[in-house]
Amino acid sequence: MEVKSQLSSLKNTISSGWKSVIPFANFNIEENHTFDMTHFEGLWLKQYLSTITPEYHALSTQITKIAQSVNPLTFNFYSLALWTSPDRYTQLHTLCNYSALLNSSIRFHLDENKGDNINLWLLSNEPIAKHSTESLSLLALHFALLLNVIKQTWGTQTLKGDAYLPSLTNLRIEQQLFDNLIASSALNIKCHYSFPLIRLSFSKKSLSLPLTDSDPVINQNSLWQLKHQLVNYQQNNVIHQVYRALRSLPDLEAASGNHIASLMDISFRTLNRRLACLSTSYRGVLENYKLEMALSLLDNSELGLADIAQQLGFSDLSTFSRAFKRWTGLCPSQLTSKNQTIAPRVVSHWELI
Repeated sequence: MEVKSQLSSLKNTISSGWKSVIPFANFNIEENHTFDMTHFEGLWLKQYLSTITPEYHALSTQITKIAQSVNPLTFNFYSLALWTSPDRYTQLHTLCNYSALLNSSIRFHLDENKGDNINLWLLSNEPIAKHSTESLSLLALHFALLLNVIKQTWGTQTLKGDAYLPSLTNLRIEQQLFDNLIASSALNIKCHYSFPLIRLSFSKKSLSLPLTDSDPVINQNSLWQLKHQLVNYQQNNVIHQVYRALRSLPDLEAASGNHIASLMDISFRTLNRRLACLSTSYRGVLENYKLEMALSLLDNSELGLADIAQQLGFSDLSTFSRAFKRWTGLCPSQLTSKNQTIAPRVVSHWELI
């Protein structure tokens, strides 16, 4: 891969890469805009997707076209780090650790659990119960981007696994949207529908293989740049500031909006006003924080389910289990069981071999 000579030209922000892959001809954004995701938070991406006809074929065609045009230089050091990672496992960790720099409205979360599979979740800033058609389209775009990165970097032995996908309003239309995206990727993925969140699940054994364009020098330089950019992002992002305040608490029983706002030296009204600009609220941020904490604790902690429930501020295990099932479509025990048996609800008509 001939990228070493081009490193010096990467002076734009990661998010400016969206401008190179999205056709703005019919979209009202100033040509000279900086496209700083710290301020836009992906809202203009959702606005762009809303301009496409909701008919699934047109939307899936446009999303596929955008995803397939992404290359190692599109998103600056972020895409470079993905393409030059030493192996699949390291690549997925890089994908998740710095995904906020790609689009702070969407986050990738890697759940290694205690079974034979690994889960890659796509999480949104918006409360799960209030996901809109635009937010689903934004998630679909990032899902297609993920499939394209895997297809381009994993070589001939690519992904074989399961995708657990949401249906918000019209199961048939949304199923056809995701089916088309997976068909275009030509990856061996079986789709299951009617789950609240997008999740890609595949065998851990496949992650030790090296990437086709692995380059340790470029990879280390890219990661160094990303670490500095992430620090700057975290200092300016209000959702990260809320997360930091929540992490300072011994548990989440005292996680009232007023208390968190006081830790941030602002009023609760100001906090919610800033969060409203990002299509969310304190309640939505708290719910997403609990979900991410739950996934991390279930993955890495030796705590029992009752202890995890208490740490997350739930009154008892049953309340936590119901909330987790509403968030993910799974019981917490299904992510801690060594032999996971997650029954699909609705299976897609696509199953590529």
